[in-house]
Amino acid sequence: LFPGENEVEQLACIMEIRGPPVPRILESATRIKMFFDSNGNPRLVPNSRGKTRRPGSKDMQMVLRTSEVKFVDFLNGCLQWDPCERFTPEDALQHEWILEGYAKHMAQRESREREGTANTSPNGASKRRHQTKPSGGIHTVGSHVFPPIDVASGVPSSSKGHRARKSACGEASTSFTANAAGSLNAGGATEPLTNNRSQAAYEQHLVDF
Repeated sequence: LFPGENEVEQLACIMEIRGPPVPRILESATRIKMFFDSNGNPRLVPNSRGKTRRPGSKDMQMVLRTSEVKFVDFLNGCLQWDPCERFTPEDALQHEWILEGYAKHMAQRESREREGTANTSPNGASKRRHQTKPSGGIHTVGSHVFPPIDVASGVPSSSKGHRARKSACGEASTSFTANAAGSLNAGGATEPLTNNRSQAAYEQHLVDF
């Protein structure tokens, strides 16, 4: 999705789709002059092939070449620059794209179980080996493991969760600014998407699913 050949183009690849970071993320960035000019505009540096990437010039759906709107919305939620706007693992699990995929796999699994029950021999021995549900409320589908999801509660709007996080971020804006700029401070903007590696790994698991 973001195939940068170095840290400069990596940031350019991200901005090409996501647009520039919001100003408060850049306020405490110690290496900002390497990537932005004195007016806060991204420096447009051609890569080794002479290609210049311009912020906001591409659309996520166009880049992924997909018509799956819910999937694109899910990725956009996971890839927000602002941690207050970005999906938490809880938000991601309750996203419509995840819930629909989960329900589809569970329906297929139940169908296989019903078919297996119909094929049970008279002496009670099943002709098939069936997957069982582990204790503790964890469901397994193929090689993937999912925590229980309360579908009955419905799919909460992302704005509801975002409003709560905005409030929390507003109360700690100073520490947020320093943390959010960490990737530009030390990592050369190679990892501006998340400020929590465990969350990134969890989101990658969801995308793999």
